[in-house]
This record gives sequence, structure tokens and C-alpha cells, in this order.
Amino acid sequence: MKCKHCGSQIPEGNKFCEECGKQIGIEKSSYVKYIIIGSIIVGIIVLIFVLVPLFKKPDIPVSKTEVKTEINKSVYVEEKKEIVQEKSNILLQSFPGILSASDTLESEKSIPNIFIVENSVNDNQKSTNIFTLSNSEFAGLDKATLKFIPYCGNVNELSTLDIFVNDAKLFSSVPVCDNTYKQSIAKNLLKEGANNVIFRSNKGTYSVEQIKIVLELSKIRTYFFEINGDVFKQIRDGNEDAVLSIKFVDDAKLKRIKLDINGHIESIETDKSAFSKSINSKISEGNNFVRLEPFEDLEVVELRISLE
Repeated sequence: MKCKHCGSQIPEGNKFCEECGKQIGIEKSSYVKYIIIGSIIVGIIVLIFVLVPLFKKPDIPVSKTEVKTEINKSVYVEEKKEIVQEKSNILLQSFPGILSASDTLESEKSIPNIFIVENSVNDNQKSTNIFTLSNSEFAGLDKATLKFIPYCGNVNELSTLDIFVNDAKLFSSVPVCDNTYKQSIAKNLLKEGANNVIFRSNKGTYSVEQIKIVLELSKIRTYFFEINGDVFKQIRDGNEDAVLSIKFVDDAKLKRIKLDINGHIESIETDKSAFSKSINSKISEGNNFVRLEPFEDLEVVELRISLE
């Protein structure tokens, strides 16, 4: 083979001319060889990109029916959970406490002294106080009275003293200073739990002291409960039992009490700490009542009517 640059003879296999030192050109056959090799490599790469996805595990599509089933299942479980939370087997629960055999039992709720000062920031000078009636007190409440003594500043500059119980006006007058007042409170103005008493005056300075709510509790305690149509049907069909339970203080003494359920009267005598019985035949759909009347003073820890 001759050098194309200087024409000198070049031994086979040399890449450079020994005379002029220049690189010898690659023959056409060599170009063809490199093109073939390159084409093979490119072909292999293309095959890899085409074939690999075919061996990948395809995602299994979820049909609309399956999606709907899962959604419905989720909703059903949630709704069932809410129903369980809302459903209660307790129709009535109370904690009567001490029941007295005497005609009335008196209890007092004391309220701290209050001061209504003239020229306060508000035009209407007032003081708000809270007292609480327990479930037992409200159930046995026969009469309530508000007692107080107003002490006055300048008697020539006094105005009407207004007293409200749970936002209902109970008293409205210019009081006689240093005089003891007793004001009856209708039971329908009161409620179980927190009750408020507001003293208010537009003018003058008052100090209202010795404030008491006097409760007269009847020995007869009446408790009301309601049975809706669905529950009553369950009881009537024998699927549920309405059970009355009474828990007494465990003192081994004889407990005697008159029990009245919707006019069905019977006497209970027991020295045990608990009494229970089915009352299916004594209840009705709608409003019901249970009335307790002790023959001796006793303490009832809990009164309950539940479905079993």
C-alpha cells in the first residue's frame, strides 16, 4: 500500500507513513464494517426499549363496579358506627339522693353578697349570680323561695331594684332598706342544672346580703321519661325488656318505698342494696312517669330504666 501524500510504500498494518509521518486513510471496507457494528448496537438499544415494557407487570384496572362496592362498604361501616354511638339502652337515669319520709325537706342555696354601686360604667348597674339544682333537687322540688336583705346608700337617691331568675322578672320595686324579703319562685322558672339570678338597678347604691334560695323538697319524687314508637314496638314484640333498677346505700337496713309507674302502684321492701324488675306491662308509648315515695328516710343512689 502506498501513502497518498508522498507515494512511498507503506508496510501492511502501519497507520502512519514512515517517510512523511502522516496518517494513512481508512479504507472504504473499514467504514462499512464500522457502520454495520454501529447499526447492530442501535438495533439492540431499540429492542430493549420495545421489549422491556412487555415484561413489566401491568396495573390491574379497578372496574367501576368494584369502586362503587368499596365506597358503599366504607359508607355503610361509618353509618353503622354512628348508629351505635347514637343508640342508648337507657330510658331514664337519675341520682335521687336522700328521700325524706316527712312531708317536706328543706334545702338552701346560698349566694354571696352583692354590691350595686351608683355611677358604674354601665347605665344599668347589675350583678349576676349562679346557683345549681341537681337532678334529685329538681325532681323533688315542691316550692322555692328567694330570701334577701337590701342595704341602701342614700335613701333619697334610690330607684327600682329589679330581680330576674333565668331572665324572668321576679321582683321590681324600690325596696325598704334593711328589710328581709321573701319572694316565691315558680317551679316553671327554674331548671335542672345552672340557674341565674340577676339584681339590677338604674340608680342608687345597694348592698344585697344574706341571699338564699330556699328549696322545699317533697317526699314524693316524680321522674319522667319518653318511649318512642320504635322502642315501644320492640318491647311489645318481646325483643326488648324495659327494666327498672333502684340502687340503695348498702347499709343492710330494710328499705320500704312506694313505687308508682304510670298509676300502677306497688310497695318495695328489701334489705338488699339493689332492686330490679321488668315493667313492660306498665309502660306506654309516649310520656311515662315513675314516682317514689319512701315510708322511712332512705338514700337512693341511682334510679334507672333501661332496655335489656
